[in-house]
Amino acid sequence: TVAHTLEVSKRPEDLQLVAAAAKGDLGQVEAALQKAVVEAHVRLPGFLRATTALHAASSAGAVAVVQRLLEARSAVAGGHGQLRALTPLHDAGTEEVALLLMAARANPWANDPREPDPAWYHEQRHRHGIAQLIRQRRSEAAVEESLPSSASQAALVLPLSSQELQSVRSSFLAKGSAILELCELDPESAECSICMVEMVAEDDVLCLPCGASPSSEQKSGCRPHAFHLKCLEKWLLTKAGACPICRHSLRGKRKTRSAPARTREIAIPSLQSVQLQPLQPLAQPLLPLQPLSRVPVAKPRTRSAR
Repeated sequence: TVAHTLEVSKRPEDLQLVAAAAKGDLGQVEAALQKAVVEAHVRLPGFLRATTALHAASSAGAVAVVQRLLEARSAVAGGHGQLRALTPLHDAGTEEVALLLMAARANPWANDPREPDPAWYHEQRHRHGIAQLIRQRRSEAAVEESLPSSASQAALVLPLSSQELQSVRSSFLAKGSAILELCELDPESAECSICMVEMVAEDDVLCLPCGASPSSEQKSGCRPHAFHLKCLEKWLLTKAGACPICRHSLRGKRKTRSAPARTREIAIPSLQSVQLQPLQPLAQPLLPLQPLSRVPVAKPRTRSAR
C-alpha cells in the first residue's frame, strides 16, 4: 500500500500556528494567522505524523481556537497525510468541539475509503458521548434529505461519500465540447462557476441534471449547471453534496437510462395450432444387442535382474 503523501511545511510561521493551536492559546493563534497558512501541514516535535492547526485544536478541545480557525476558512473535511485519513471530527476531544465542527458541515460519515467511521472511531477511544452526537447528526441528516424540495434546498446537504461521488461521476461526466454546443454558448460565456475559468472542448466536466444537459430537449434559453470535474469533486467531498448554483441535492441522483431498443417480434405458433402426426412403425426390426467379447491384454514385459 502506498501512503498518501502531501507537502509538509517547515515555515516558522506555520509551525508557530499549529503549536499555538495545540496549546489552545487563542492570542498566539491570532498573531500567527497574520503570516501563516491556515491549512498548512506541519510535523511538531514529538509527533509521528504531520497535522494541521484545526486538527491540533480539535484534539486539544480548544473551542475558541477551533471557532477562530473555522472563521479563517480552515478545511473542516481536511485529512491527515497518512494511510488512515483522519478529519478534525475524528480528533475532536470534547463534545463541544464535535458539535462546532458538525455545525460547520463536518461530515458524520466517512468521506474516504481510508477514513474510519467517525462514530466507531470515538467508540474505540471510549468517547461515547461524541459517538452518540455523530449518530444523532446522521439521523437529522436523513430526515432533512426526506423533506420536500422547497424545504430540502434550505436544509443542510452534507458532503458526498466517495461511493456516491463515483455514482455522480459515472452518471453526469461529459466533455467540454458538449457544453459549448449546448444553448449555443460561446467560449467566453461558458465558464466553471467554482474556479471562474472558461471551459474548453478537451475539459472533463460534470453536467448536473438540475440544469440544461446535452441530453435534454430544451436547447435554447437555458444554462447548464456544468463544472470542471476536479472543481466539483472537491466541492462535493468537502463542502456540500449539492449543486453549487441551485443547491439541488445530488445524493442518490443517477442518470436515467433510455429504454432499450425493441427487438423484432417472432411469431411462435401455439400448441393448439400444431397438428401432431402419429408415429409410423419401423420398416425393419431392430437387431438385438450382442455381448462384448473380451480382448486379451498383453502383460507388460519386466526387465529381469542380472
